[in-house]
Amino acid sequence: MRISAAICALTMLLMISTGCGDPIPPQIVPSYLQGLEPPPLNKPWRPIAIKSEETSLNLPRDNQAATLVTQNNKAFRGEVQHIGTVTVDEEGIEFDPKQGKPLRILYRLPPGMLPLPKMQQPAELHIRELSGPGGADRVIMLKQGNALLFSEVWQRAKRPLQVKLIDTFRLQQAPTSEPTREGYTEAEAALYEDDELVAKLPIGKTIDVDTPAGSLQTFVETSHRYVPSKADAEQYPDEYILHAWVARLRSQQPAE
Repeated sequence: MRISAAICALTMLLMISTGCGDPIPPQIVPSYLQGLEPPPLNKPWRPIAIKSEETSLNLPRDNQAATLVTQNNKAFRGEVQHIGTVTVDEEGIEFDPKQGKPLRILYRLPPGMLPLPKMQQPAELHIRELSGPGGADRVIMLKQGNALLFSEVWQRAKRPLQVKLIDTFRLQQAPTSEPTREGYTEAEAALYEDDELVAKLPIGKTIDVDTPAGSLQTFVETSHRYVPSKADAEQYPDEYILHAWVARLRSQQPAE
């Protein structure tokens, strides 16, 4: 009995001293483990600084006509009207207003239209860019006095669209001949000086026109009316859509 009690007491003492049964580390380290450093486990993570590079906005990489208005390297949305200095080069249009932040217009003209003439001149700029999920709503109008330098119009309306280019000179849609026909129907587009027809503009073709706003090249990309079916009337509106480009001919130099 005394021997059993002594063994029990010794066992309890060993359990307390070794953490309740944890194995006792060997007192002699094998030769193949001597001199080794413990692995770097559980070291705190140190964040690595990564230099952020600003990405510049560009037009889509295709051959389709396109326009992108930027300000501070961000896509511009809103409506402004400025007087300032315009610089046109191979990379686009830069407009530095007398008041406000500079604007940059990247553009790719439709097939057949020549690039704008290079210049650095006083000019007026009107931009309306409110396009969104509901559809296009864009007007870009760049003028120098009574001469039009560049314009893109992409708008929708319940009635045929009329866009004033300069003074009494305008771009105008005509009502469609079949107002109740469902789907898309082409709407004739033309340039007018007051009530006098200057030129009819075919859809999808570049033509040059001598106008009160100067010698211009024009391209009507879209001009039609959309009439939804009865089933779609609540979701899609009955509306006219006009998307056209008008620009000064490269051969015509801007006034000094």
